[in-house]
Amino acid sequence: KGYNIKLDVDVCLDLGNIDKGDFYSTQATIYQEGNQNGAVISQNSNNQLAAIIQLGGGNYGEIAQTASQAAFAIEIQYGNSNVAYITQGLESTSAGIIQQGNGNSASIVQQP
Repeated sequence: KGYNIKLDVDVCLDLGNIDKGDFYSTQATIYQEGNQNGAVISQNSNNQLAAIIQLGGGNYGEIAQTASQAAFAIEIQYGNSNVAYITQGLESTSAGIIQQGNGNSASIVQQP
């Protein structure tokens, strides 16, 4: 079984005026299609955006955001048995992982 996927991702991120700390939106989304997928998003502040999208089976994704200002992260996995981790501890950062195929592993760490 194969996947024929056309991916069109539009992201609009309004960070407000970061210097004045007026960005106060926190959002998290997990979308899974397949079997035995796992995903965790943890956010420790009120101004972070995160999304995990998984198509296939046996995938695992994790996003941990501990920054106190404006962090954005997205993980997209299609295939089977893929693993992705994003850890953000720096302010005003963005990170993304896209994996296609089987048995891939990726991580991004943004720490002070």
